[in-house]
Amino acid sequence: MYAGDIFGKSGAAAFTRVNFVPQDNRCSSQPTPAPCTFTVPIGSTVTLAASDVQAESKIGAYSSLSQPDDPRTIQSQFVSWSGLCATPERGVCVVQASGDKTVTASFKPLTLTRFLFSGLVAWEVKVTGPATLGLTYLTGAVPQNASVSYGVFTTGVVHPRCIGLSPGERCVSIMTADNQTIKMDVYPPQGSQPQGSPGPLNFVAFGGACTGASVGPSQFGISACSLTSNSDQSVIMKWEYYRCLSASQTPSASEGTGGWKLPTSALNGCVLTQ
Repeated sequence: MYAGDIFGKSGAAAFTRVNFVPQDNRCSSQPTPAPCTFTVPIGSTVTLAASDVQAESKIGAYSSLSQPDDPRTIQSQFVSWSGLCATPERGVCVVQASGDKTVTASFKPLTLTRFLFSGLVAWEVKVTGPATLGLTYLTGAVPQNASVSYGVFTTGVVHPRCIGLSPGERCVSIMTADNQTIKMDVYPPQGSQPQGSPGPLNFVAFGGACTGASVGPSQFGISACSLTSNSDQSVIMKWEYYRCLSASQTPSASEGTGGWKLPTSALNGCVLTQ
């Protein structure tokens, strides 16, 4: 994990984040945490601004047999200041230089939400929450702690590694900072039904972190789940599907696992599975 950068300015009064530019005193702890020293006149007001622009939300999809157990690698998020710090805004520390002072900026890894699927998936996810902490010199007075929305991820096709039995393969994960809202809308399975099928397939249920009060009606789909990303968690989504033996009856990266696959046109002895 890499901690973010710290920028420092001193003067007769405190500064705000919008006053900082990359040329200001910069303390970088990459690749390992290390102390930095700012020397200022006695009586000065020192303002420190933390940056964690690497903490933006990221969605990863995995379509091969090789899946990273934890894709977060070096990303981190700012947590808090400790020491004789006044914090007039998020990520900003103000110290009066009456003598030697020590303050500490704490960072931690991003939160990971894993998605486990079974069936023919059809869903959307949207992540909304506080933006990362950065410098505003490119965007003028736009505050960096305003709420922002991230893009929507949608899939309505057969994703081989999303098919599983108990409860499925992890083929999607989302890395976020804390206090983000993750909202999932699910839809009926997409595509034409195989010849001989008794009716359309259905969404079965949420599971894992998506239980109880977190699940409710969807404005656009058939059900929705909303979570807060304050700890690592796993979400289970299950749709109905037909389980059919593969031609070779052996596991295949293109056919799913356990020697079975979804039907293409005719059922031919396939079993409806939830």
